[in-house]
Parts: sequence; structure tokens; C-alpha cells
Amino acid sequence: MKKVILVFTVLALTFANVASSIAEDDVAALRRQLAEQRELIKTQQQQLDRQAQTLDQMNQRLDELAAGKSGEAKSGIQLSSDKTADKGMQNPEKDSPGSSVPNKERTIFRDVVGDLNAAAVRKGEFPGSFKIPGGSDVSLAIGGFVKTVAISDSDAETMGATFLPSSLGTNRSDTHGGFSLDSTLTRLFLDGRAPLDEGSVRGYVEGDLNSSNNGSLGVKMRHAYGVWDTSYGSLTAGHTWSTMMDLKILPEGLTEPTVSGVFFMRQPVLRWSQHLSDDFNLHIGLEDPSSSDISSSQTIFGDTSIPDVIAGVEYSPSDEWHLRLNGMVRRISAVIPGAGEDEATAWGLGLTGHWNVFQKDKLVFSGLYGEGLGRYLLGIQSTAGSVLTPVNNDLVLRDNYGGMIAYLHHWNASLRSTAMAGAAFSDSLDWQPGNTFENSIYGSVNLMWSIKPFITLGVEYAYGSLENKDGSDLGNHRMAVGIQVY
Repeated sequence: MKKVILVFTVLALTFANVASSIAEDDVAALRRQLAEQRELIKTQQQQLDRQAQTLDQMNQRLDELAAGKSGEAKSGIQLSSDKTADKGMQNPEKDSPGSSVPNKERTIFRDVVGDLNAAAVRKGEFPGSFKIPGGSDVSLAIGGFVKTVAISDSDAETMGATFLPSSLGTNRSDTHGGFSLDSTLTRLFLDGRAPLDEGSVRGYVEGDLNSSNNGSLGVKMRHAYGVWDTSYGSLTAGHTWSTMMDLKILPEGLTEPTVSGVFFMRQPVLRWSQHLSDDFNLHIGLEDPSSSDISSSQTIFGDTSIPDVIAGVEYSPSDEWHLRLNGMVRRISAVIPGAGEDEATAWGLGLTGHWNVFQKDKLVFSGLYGEGLGRYLLGIQSTAGSVLTPVNNDLVLRDNYGGMIAYLHHWNASLRSTAMAGAAFSDSLDWQPGNTFENSIYGSVNLMWSIKPFITLGVEYAYGSLENKDGSDLGNHRMAVGIQVY
């Protein structure tokens, strides 16, 4: 029995010694692993510190670039880095032949006050625009075209690029023809837009060189207006197309599409436009009044105390067709020095529309009627809307009316034609003389060929004539060939 106990005791001590040895080996291994992990963490921390330092240096560099400190001198500070110097500016000392100034000591001065080029140009928010550099949120587009037209008139003399049948015989006899090369329809515009917290704003300026319509170059401002778009509607203020006009019906011409029988006017306006529904739009405008379009045999002065009031409702259920009804009321007043004054209320209505035919073609029309429309109606003389009687100085309005139809046809992707015809009338009064203007007609057909993305060639034939109360008339045939770049 004692031997058995002794054997078990020896075995127990042996197992205890073995377990103790194994435990000590595991602890040592764990300690080695812990030391290795600590060393690895230390190495990674050093790497993270170096990366953070690199990021700080990059952020500092970006801040310097944003502040315009790279390659520029601000507040009189000289920058000697030739690599970052503005290559568009030259230093006489460093660039002069034989200069002994070392390359590394070259300096560039740049006045950054008002400099908008410190930041890169970015793409704008609407097609053809770019963001104004310097952190601005304004998108700006610069555009226009250069147009040169060769014009041959059968009878009109020095008519100019814009053919107005109602002006025949008013400046010259217009019984002889003429030839001219005209570039006055060249046009340039600036279009700036910016977002707001709600909606957006837009400023637009456009001009051409046809101020006198006689072939001589003279700047004429066509548009200068601003628009504030909101979720409720848009407010337009400035010099632009009258609210009486429907821009969707204006046909394409080689020169200005001055077809008789449409409303055609640019003037200062204050207009509110909004959607009444998905299909209806409302336009209400207050426009610059004028009583200068009164016919009189004596000296008079126009007097305007209230603006012209215009309203339009457009029904456009789809892009395929639309109808628009416009109405106008204007107050006309004539002051006769030493003989008092008289006034009258003029008015007008116009119905216009378009219809897309055969997918690519387009048919447009216009019909209008009113009293005292005068300068608003294209195709009549501006003074054919109202007249001052020579006996008792009464201001009398004349009936004005007209109509136009035009058709646009695409022959293929690069060839298109527009044919248009229109007439405008102003009924004369019984007592008016025989040479009083009564009506004009205009018709034209053209072929436009876009041979390249930015080059269009065109040829156009037009005929226009006017008729007076006594039946006398003047007419002119015009052939024009032109080229437009951009």
C-alpha cells in the first residue's frame, strides 16, 4: 500500500512540474507577443503622425492658393518664385536683354484689387455659360454673331438692312435701286444668372450696330433688362420686347423679320408673368408711354401721364401648338402750344399662335385689330394711329389692323426655308389728303444653310409695297445673300 501511495505521489509531482513548465512557456510567449504588438502600434502611430503632418501642409497650401498667395504679390509683398509668377505680366528688369538679375531673384508685381481671375474658371449653371472666377455664384454667357449681307434693291434707295415697306418714299423718292454690303446686324450679348434662396435672378444686355438703318455702324441697345424668378412667377424690368408681342411666332429671316401685320416693339417694361395652371400663363405689363406717334400739320408736344397697360393670356397644352390673346390700353395726349390740348384712349387686341406640322415644320399666324395702335403695329407708319384735326385740334384715332402667316420647313438637318406674308392697314379719314398712308404688304422666302456648326449661309427674296389713300403706291424687290458666323 505504501508503495502505491509513493508511486501516485511521484506521478503527481511529475505532472505538477510539467504543468508549471508549460505555464511558464505560455506566459513568456504572451509577453513576447505583447511586446511585438506594442512596437507595431508605436510604428503605426509614427506613420499616422507623418501623414497628419503632410495633410496639414497640403491644407495650408490650399489656403494659400485660395487666398491668391501663390505667384502673386499682395499689399506690396514681393514673390520671387519664378514658377508661380504670372506669365502674362512682364518685368522689365528680368526680361530685358542682357539682364544680370539671377533667375531665382526675378520678381513679379500684381495688383489683385478687383482681380476676378484668382480662381479657376468653372462651368456655369446653364448651357454656354461659365462661373465668374473669385468664388462668385454668378454664371455668365457671352454670345452673339457676326453677320454680313449683300443687298440689292430694285427701287429702294439706302434702305438699310431692315426692310420696312411703310417707310418707302419717306426719306427719298425710292424710285431708283441700290446695292450695299451691310454688317450692321452683327450682335453681342451678355447673359448673367445667379441662384437665390428661392428662385433666381438674371441680367441681360444685347446690342447691335444698326442704330440708323442706313449701313453706317452705330451701336444700338436692343435689350437691357433683369428678371427675378420666384415660385410664384417672374418679374421683368428693363428695356426689352413689349408684352404685346408673341415671340413664338416671329419667323426666321436673313435680316430682321419685319413682316407687316404683327406687333413689334422693344421698350422699357415692368412685367409680371406667372403660371395659372399647367396649360395657362398670364402676363401683365406696365410699359413706357409715348404720345410722339401722332400725325399733325402743326407743332405739338406729346404728354403722357399714365403707362401703357398690357395683358396677355397664353394657352399652351403642349409644345406642338399654342394660342395667345393680348390686349392693350394706352392714353394718347397732344398739347398744342397756345391752343390747348386733347387726348384719347387707344386700344388693341391680338390673337397669335403656332402649330408644329410634320414634326419638324412649323406654321405661325397673327391677327390684330385696334384704334390708335401707331408704333406698336409693324407695317404701318408710326403716325398712322392717330391724327390731330387741323380745324378744331381734336385728337382722332384711326382704325389699325393686320395679319401675318409664315411657314418654316426643314429640308434636312442643315437646310431650312421660311416663307412669310403679311399686311397692315390704317383706315384714313375723309378729310385727310390723298398722300395719307393706308396699307403695306410684305412677303419673303429664304433658304438657310448651316454648312458648319458656327457658319450659316443664306439667300432671301423679299417684296414690300405701300399704298396711299389716293391709290398711289411704291414697291421694292430685294435680293439678299448673307453669311453669319456663330
